[in-house]
Amino acid sequence: MSSIRTRLACASALALVMAAPSIAQETPWLMPDRPVSGMLEEGDAHGQVGSWSEEAHLYDDYLIRAAPTQRLEISVTSDDFDSYVSIYREGEHSDPTPLASDDDGGGYPHALLRFTPETAGTYRVRVRGFSPEATGAYQVSLAERAAAPVEPTPTRIRPRGDVQGALTRARTRN
Repeated sequence: MSSIRTRLACASALALVMAAPSIAQETPWLMPDRPVSGMLEEGDAHGQVGSWSEEAHLYDDYLIRAAPTQRLEISVTSDDFDSYVSIYREGEHSDPTPLASDDDGGGYPHALLRFTPETAGTYRVRVRGFSPEATGAYQVSLAERAAAPVEPTPTRIRPRGDVQGALTRARTRN
């Protein structure tokens, strides 16, 4: 009986040791207007990060919830490496192609990704360096962008007809 208990205890301990990395690496949630400081370092997840890349990159993942037509902006800044950000639909792991990605949209070396989901759900934000050797500190943030401005209704212009109006300076769009 003692031998069975010992074997059972060893098997349980082995199962816990093998499960520890997955327990310890639960994917954190990224919340709007709450920047997160992170670190790309040895021991992080690594692998191919897209269908075009054959080299393994270190990366950190974050989850976000999004509504359809919600205008989101994901910013990754780093003084240690050229940052790169991608977004994937959570649960769709069979297709390694991101829905959207950005390298230097925030000005080199910072990534700035603007994304508007077509469907509600959970999305995975992946932070990595452009180079497979990239390591170091970074900050990632999620913000909701303002609604798109309403486009004016076009007016039909008829040949040889008079049209009156005014030209004004337009605001820059986000």
